[in-house]
Amino acid sequence: MTFISSPYLGLPDAFISITLTIKDREFKNSLNDPNSGDYQTLSGQIRSNFDKEFSNIPQYRGANILRLRRGSVIFDAEVVFVPGSEDEITRVLEGMNTTGVLGNFSLVPGSLTTTDIPAFSDIQMGIQYGGNAGDMLEITCTISGPSLPSFEWRNGSMILSLSTRVKIENNDKVSKLFVRKTAESDSADYYCIASKGIDTINSSVRVEVKVIPVVAVSPLFVSATEADTVIADTPSGTIFAREAKLVVMHFEIPPILLVRKKINRDDANDNNTKRKRVLAFKLVDIHVAYYILAEH
Repeated sequence: MTFISSPYLGLPDAFISITLTIKDREFKNSLNDPNSGDYQTLSGQIRSNFDKEFSNIPQYRGANILRLRRGSVIFDAEVVFVPGSEDEITRVLEGMNTTGVLGNFSLVPGSLTTTDIPAFSDIQMGIQYGGNAGDMLEITCTISGPSLPSFEWRNGSMILSLSTRVKIENNDKVSKLFVRKTAESDSADYYCIASKGIDTINSSVRVEVKVIPVVAVSPLFVSATEADTVIADTPSGTIFAREAKLVVMHFEIPPILLVRKKINRDDANDNNTKRKRVLAFKLVDIHVAYYILAEH
């Protein structure tokens, strides 16, 4: 299936990958952790200084800080801009490299290096799901290639977004989709689409949501005393696709589980005579009970 990802309704982003060194700045171990306060503060300051340096370049769209490294402080980043304006962006970067000035930061002159953004090379999908209606669906999408790609999730052709049932978590090259309280209508091919500039990659996984049918039994409820045998039968011709279970509940609020009995398919099915299936069980106390028969 071919997709046109929603960000491409306008001009896509273009990127230059760069490395620069901040002069006379102590590297702390906390800067190894992108979630630490020190990392967040310094990366925010770097982005703010980039915004100032490029304030007169309308084609500039921002800067992504990819990592901080030891060596005074070395930072790897991406400058984001409108395609076709690489000359203007490069001119400002070369000025920083020559003067050693990035806003209120002092840089090591001549420390600028640039590299190409890598292309996507692989995408992997993983799924955790019980398979039954009501279960939580979790799908993980992992890419190999550029840092900080844009992720998009689709159920068939429908783009998924955050809602009371849908949650999406992105962490660099990994995106996770969560769907709560799945229903039969959630059965579909789920697509993960990753994009970086004009480069895209996608993969899909099939999800089938099973709705457990309830099969009527009769009588609907029964009065019995302790150790009485209760007989319940299903409609004539009832066929079980898999192992079934008989659940007997005490007729109270909330209900109390009395009996849970598994019925093998071979015992329950009777394709030749289509006779009623008879299910017998004993109650453990004096109760009025109701019961249901459901595929398991």
